[in-house]
Amino acid sequence: MHAREQAVEVLDDSLRKLLGRIYDACIESLRLMSNSLAEQQPIPDLPDTRSLIHEVESRGKELIRSVADDEGVQTSVLHFMSATSQLRSWVNAIHDCRDKANALDWEAWNRNYF
Repeated sequence: MHAREQAVEVLDDSLRKLLGRIYDACIESLRLMSNSLAEQQPIPDLPDTRSLIHEVESRGKELIRSVADDEGVQTSVLHFMSATSQLRSWVNAIHDCRDKANALDWEAWNRNYF
């Protein structure tokens, strides 16, 4: 937790806002999934969180290059990149869950057999 706090201190406002957009998109994705599953319907397209993650990773790499002389800041950025990697795993898990749920035959699932 301490390493993540240090990493966030290094970030500029645009990168913080981008992380906020990723968080909001993940929450929206979970809301869409929850509503669709409650209604026993296929899950609609989710927000494009993968491109947001890619943008954060690209900016993180640029930040590492720009602070090459400051070892302490570079360490914080590397911790930030590790947290971003964990965020990527969360995003991938959300999309995998949606894909698996949408692989169900919802028409057959909802058919009244009795």
